[in-house]
Amino acid sequence: MRLASKTGLAAGVLIGAPAAALTFTIGRLVFAAPNFVLRWLQPAAFTLVVPGATVDFVTARTSHSLPVWVAATSNFIFWLGFAWLFGFLLGKLRQQIRLLASHL
Repeated sequence: MRLASKTGLAAGVLIGAPAAALTFTIGRLVFAAPNFVLRWLQPAAFTLVVPGATVDFVTARTSHSLPVWVAATSNFIFWLGFAWLFGFLLGKLRQQIRLLASHL
């Protein structure tokens, strides 16, 4: 396994784990927080939860009939794959830039 792949996998775990944990508190993300910093972080936290909520709505047609752990698992898998793919593509881009720079 290459370093870029390991880095992407580690980044996926670091993004996916908080996203899965935030899925269990999705009800609190909807209401406005009294603190300015928390009010600023809520949209970012809600963005992390959206893929799992989408899977939840598509598979069960309502958010109340499917267990929350299914949404949390899908959030973790989505963000793990997203970060791994981003790291992989970034490694390929760096490789192409080095190749292009060597020919100049």
